[in-house]
Amino acid sequence: MPKYSHDYYMRHWDNIRGCQKRYETKHPENKKNYYKKNRDKILKRSKQYYIDNMEKLRIYKKQYAIYNKNKLKKYKAEYYIKNKEYVDKHNRINYEKNRDKRTVHMRKYSKMYHIKNKDKTKEYAQKNKDKIRILHKLWKIKNKEKVRINDKISKAKNRKLGYDFINEFFEGSCGHHVDKNHILYVPKELHESIKHSVTNPKKYNNGLARLNEKVYIWLLTGRIEGVKNG
Repeated sequence: MPKYSHDYYMRHWDNIRGCQKRYETKHPENKKNYYKKNRDKILKRSKQYYIDNMEKLRIYKKQYAIYNKNKLKKYKAEYYIKNKEYVDKHNRINYEKNRDKRTVHMRKYSKMYHIKNKDKTKEYAQKNKDKIRILHKLWKIKNKEKVRINDKISKAKNRKLGYDFINEFFEGSCGHHVDKNHILYVPKELHESIKHSVTNPKKYNNGLARLNEKVYIWLLTGRIEGVKNG
């Protein structure tokens, strides 16, 4: 678009857009037909315009959202009521597709927010102690496996140990540090069969080495050997 045409268009934006809207209201079929015939062309042009004016559009969108907060809120509510099934379906698909990205983004955002708003978060935590405690309990009930892993990692960190898991948790198992960095889930009775210390391997008459030997036999054969409390 030539510069003079663009300037004229911007100066008379309200009048031009008003005329367009009135025409589209009277002749909705024309707009649909035009879009069907020129869909690829319109999409290509829109995409290119977005790339060329990304920063300008971002600023405009932000300003528009600030000045039209109530209008947008009302529009979103009305759109959701009319298109509830479509919106819910689309949101579910989008959530599953971007679950990992969203988790990373939310963690990063949450961390930044807490750093910038220490007083607010502290004040909220003090006012809502019971609510937060209940939410934590519910989360722990729903995420037992995560809690188990997090506890193991926390304990390992406190003891200055690594927490690279070799296998997955199974019923009746507990995590065993085969060395200072690697954790292997083994049957609880096997883990308790020999006293040992990963931070002091020679303790209990080389307890860690003796237990690891039994662990490797269990891995190869599936059998637990040896005398309990050796």
